[in-house]
Amino acid sequence: MKLDYGTMISSYPIRLTVGTVKKPTIDDVERIGFDEFGLIEGFLSLNPKNYYAKNKDGNIEYWDSLSEAEKESLSIFQAIEHDITLQHFYLNVFRFFFEEPVDYASGFFIILKDGTEINDQINQEDILSVINETQFVQLLSIFKQICGIKVSDDEFNNIPDSMFKNAKAKELYERMQKNKVIVEENVEKDLNYSLPNIISSVVARHSSINYLNVGRLTVYQLLDLFNRMRSGMFYDIDQTRVSVWGDEKNTFKPDGWYKNEYDKKDS
Repeated sequence: MKLDYGTMISSYPIRLTVGTVKKPTIDDVERIGFDEFGLIEGFLSLNPKNYYAKNKDGNIEYWDSLSEAEKESLSIFQAIEHDITLQHFYLNVFRFFFEEPVDYASGFFIILKDGTEINDQINQEDILSVINETQFVQLLSIFKQICGIKVSDDEFNNIPDSMFKNAKAKELYERMQKNKVIVEENVEKDLNYSLPNIISSVVARHSSINYLNVGRLTVYQLLDLFNRMRSGMFYDIDQTRVSVWGDEKNTFKPDGWYKNEYDKKDS
C-alpha cells in the first residue's frame, strides 16, 4: 500500500496495529550520524542475493549453487535468525523507526509497550505485538517510503488493510497508484543528492530554512522541499523565457509551479 501524500509530508507518526512508526527528522539523522543513517537505508533495501554476495564468509558460492526455486524461498528475515550481526543491525533499524521499545527473540521482532525496559527476559504482559516475516517486509516498505526511497509495486501491494490502526488510518492510505518517487533508484550514488548536500543546498537558497531550524523537518519533508525548489527554479527560468521571447508553441504551463508529482499516474 502506497502511503498518501498527506501522510508522507506530515510530521506526525504513523499509528499501526503493531506499533507507532515515527518519521525521522534531520535532527534524528544527525544524532546518529549520516553514515549510520546511510547504513540503515542500505539495510532497508538488502535482499538475499546481496546479503550472500557481501557476507564476510564469502557465501556467494552458496548462493550461485542454489536453484531458482531455492533462491526464491530464501529471505532476509530467515537470515536474521541465524546471523547475530544481522540481528543487531536490523534491531537498530527497528528501534530507530519505532516509538516503542523493540527487542528480538525466538526469531521474531518484539514490539514492547511504551515505557517497558528492555532486559534479558521479556514478560508476556509487556508485549504489544510480535512481528512475523510478512509484517517485517511490510514495515520495511513503510520505512523506505518515509525516507524517500524507491519502493516497488509489489512492496506497495504487500501492505494489507489490517496493518492500520483504524478506519481513519486506513482511509489515509487508499491511494495505490504508481508514482514517481522523489529519490530515484541509485540516486544515492550521486554526491549531489547526498543528504548533507541537500541540507546545505536548501539552507543556502531557502528564505527561512537555516541550520538552526532545518533539523525539525522530517527526511521526507526536506526531500519534498528540495524537489519543489528545484522544480521552481526551472519554472522561473521558463517564465522568464516566455516573458521575453513569447510562447509561440504554447509550451509554458502557468500552473506548473504547483504540479503534483507524487500522485501523478504513469502514462
